[in-house]
Amino acid sequence: MHTKYLFCSLFFLVVLTTNNVAAQTNVTDYIEPIDHIIAVVNGECITRGELDEVLRLSIKQLQKQGIQPPENEVLEKQLLEREILTRVQIQLANEIGL
Repeated sequence: MHTKYLFCSLFFLVVLTTNNVAAQTNVTDYIEPIDHIIAVVNGECITRGELDEVLRLSIKQLQKQGIQPPENEVLEKQLLEREILTRVQIQLANEIGL
């Protein structure tokens, strides 16, 4: 019987402490976006994070060369197509043993 009351008291204390900490901190500090699949190439996934990284590096490279990058939507589409073709080529090379 004592164990039941002790457990309930501890649970209540943990809930109060947790709620108090959550109220003092910004919840959005702990939220991270979930990566998601945007294309599948013969069973191999291309994620949003991978495409965002390629996009970021491409824009940086273009700016370094003094070239004005196209709109993000246009560049993103081109890079996704290039990434798909690259994955297909790598898969084919692996299949034939290159």
